[in-house]
Amino acid sequence: MKNEKTRLELDQSNSIKLNKNKTPSLRFNDRAIKTLNTNFTVPNGDGTYRHIDTVRYKFDECKGKSCQGLILIHKKLPDGKYRKKLCLEYWFNGIAKRYHFPDYHPEEFNVREVEKRIADLREKYGNPNNLTWDLDINEGEQKNKINRIKGQLQISQIKTIREVIEEFYSAGFPKIKNDGTSPSRKTIKTQSRYLIGYNERNNNYKLIENESRNGVFVFKNGFNSWSEIFKRYPSKFNLDQPDTKFKQGVSIYDSFLSIYKINELTTELVNNYLSCATKASIKIEMKLALQYIWSFAINKGWVPGTPENPFREIKISKPNRTHMTPWNKKEFTPQELTNLYNGCEEIEKEYPGQPQLYQLEMLTGRRGETLSFLKWSNIEFKDTVESYTDDLGKTHIIKYFGVITVDPWGNKTGNQDRIPITQSIKRVLDTLIHRREKLEPWKRFVDWVFVSPRTPEKDYLRKDNQNNTFKSRMKDTRRCWNALLKLTGMEGKAMRKMFRTTYQNKVDRLEGIRSSWDAITITGQTDTRAHEQNYMVKKLTPKVLHHFNQIDEEFSNEIRTRKNN
Repeated sequence: MKNEKTRLELDQSNSIKLNKNKTPSLRFNDRAIKTLNTNFTVPNGDGTYRHIDTVRYKFDECKGKSCQGLILIHKKLPDGKYRKKLCLEYWFNGIAKRYHFPDYHPEEFNVREVEKRIADLREKYGNPNNLTWDLDINEGEQKNKINRIKGQLQISQIKTIREVIEEFYSAGFPKIKNDGTSPSRKTIKTQSRYLIGYNERNNNYKLIENESRNGVFVFKNGFNSWSEIFKRYPSKFNLDQPDTKFKQGVSIYDSFLSIYKINELTTELVNNYLSCATKASIKIEMKLALQYIWSFAINKGWVPGTPENPFREIKISKPNRTHMTPWNKKEFTPQELTNLYNGCEEIEKEYPGQPQLYQLEMLTGRRGETLSFLKWSNIEFKDTVESYTDDLGKTHIIKYFGVITVDPWGNKTGNQDRIPITQSIKRVLDTLIHRREKLEPWKRFVDWVFVSPRTPEKDYLRKDNQNNTFKSRMKDTRRCWNALLKLTGMEGKAMRKMFRTTYQNKVDRLEGIRSSWDAITITGQTDTRAHEQNYMVKKLTPKVLHHFNQIDEEFSNEIRTRKNN
């Protein structure tokens, strides 16, 4: 018996009667699909019916056309609603497959949109000569979806320069090459000038240093984190009235540079930013500020791919002459050293515990900043006598009184340094010990050798209440230095750098020093190049003049020999 025709005829009825042995067909237009009404009952063949929740429709008119294989699945949901799912059935490598489109929607995904989508699939995966498929649709679309997700994820991970700065400060201004550390308090303060500026943000934190000389932020005025500060004081760059010129004094966070993605930072952009400054020293600091956040972003994986370093080709020409040029290798005369040393003892009562810093700079050749980080626990007093035989076979008796150990974190070179306590050095340390034990006994409970006169609650310090914090270390002795220069009549004629230069050149001119390599073992330098370029002053000593005469005699012999020949 021939089955009853179940094809929808729009001019007769919009209700579909189902036959269990035949797939119903549907007209491929919006009116037919939109008005589709299925009763979801199927005859059992014995006069009874059963209810189903899914009915599959085919589009006969698509046969032989680009939409061949398109079907619609009408599904009844448990909540009484309905879904009209569109699918494309196709064969690939002898296997029947189905690609699912979005659900039909008369406005958002109608027949016209379906045709466009099928045409796009045909162009990507279909055979241009027939209606077969050269590539698997599902596999291709799955790869495209993965690539889109990867691209979106990559874009979401790329942060703006403003966001990188916020994350950078929230992380504590870290060093990239040394995990768990940060630059010194002074470095962070200088770089913050260019990164976030000296403004309201700057007034809500202060900088201290921990025992390892790392800069540490301490929040003020009720703030607990950098996110709170940035939320209260956002970037001042106005998108509605943008100012696209770099100006000196405007921080990166408040300039239009902040809206750039960190991966958009190019050499050209960096050069444009640096061009707002005229001094080479300021340009170097501005460049370093950008390098800090660039390195941080690279370390966090916020710059995709293998990025090109935008700073590699940037060259900042240093001026041939600066205000420091006359002082580069200037030395103290013996009389000037005597006047300064004696002057330190004269002003010691007015500036207790401070002039000894200059005396140690003179006697050790170390930087004042390095000596200010010395602790009594770094000093081991031990009378020692040793003997030494020089290259000429002469034996010398050497006596010293212990060793001063400079920690790597307190030294600019980053290496441990050891200084023997000679008679002159011991004399200076003894004056500090006398003040510590007799004149200001509260200093016994501070481990710093040079103690700040502003140490909090110093009158209450005792054995069980010691103060070895950053606040108790002496950091600034400019008033004492100015008073010393005024006393000795050397105002405008001396800089503390000259102590180091004078010491290192005295070492170079010692009789037993054969090379710069011998000298740096005494001066604490890390390499001979820094020693020779920054400190060594060539002098025409008798020894040097003797060597000149030796060379001259050799040339004279050569000239005389050639003339005779």
